[in-house]
Amino acid sequence: MDKKQKEQNKVLKNTFLFIGVVLAGFILYFVFLSYLNNFEYKGVKFEISKNEVKGQTLYRTSVPVIYNGEERDYNFYLREDPRDLETKVPLNDEIVFRKNVILDVTTENLFCGGDWNYFQLQLKNLEIFDMGLFANNKSMKYEPAQNYMFITINEGNRTEVSSTGGNSYEANVSNCEIASVADRLLLEAIVKNNEIYSN
Repeated sequence: MDKKQKEQNKVLKNTFLFIGVVLAGFILYFVFLSYLNNFEYKGVKFEISKNEVKGQTLYRTSVPVIYNGEERDYNFYLREDPRDLETKVPLNDEIVFRKNVILDVTTENLFCGGDWNYFQLQLKNLEIFDMGLFANNKSMKYEPAQNYMFITINEGNRTEVSSTGGNSYEANVSNCEIASVADRLLLEAIVKNNEIYSN
């Protein structure tokens, strides 16, 4: 092997080594990005994504549900980071979801522009878990009681969800944080569904 050929082999070897290092760097970079953009909350996997239209950070999860008699994956999007919701909207007791969710809104101060619409849309997602969502009708008798859960939504000094006994809950909302309450309630339903599905 002459000197020129040895030199060419060395250049070729260095080129392949450089390409290998660059490729390994790219792979590590994408694995790291994936690690940063994915996390698990109480057994449910979430992916951090950007809303291209509004430039807003969203938290997406896809969970298996039975919808119209078929099993399929359904995507849910939250505005709030699920890991922060426990402290932002504390629960004083476990939420036990029932077949029908009856909402009672005590004030129009919580309509809070578009956030009230977001609240309604998020809770409408409960239908994916075979739950109905209804406004409270004072003249109606809700029986049998075990098929209903009642959520009264109030303006409060602190944003939290608490059990008021039996199948009744109170959502107190401070500073128009109605969207956070919506995400917290939906997140609890997603976690419960995942627990049922995992067993």
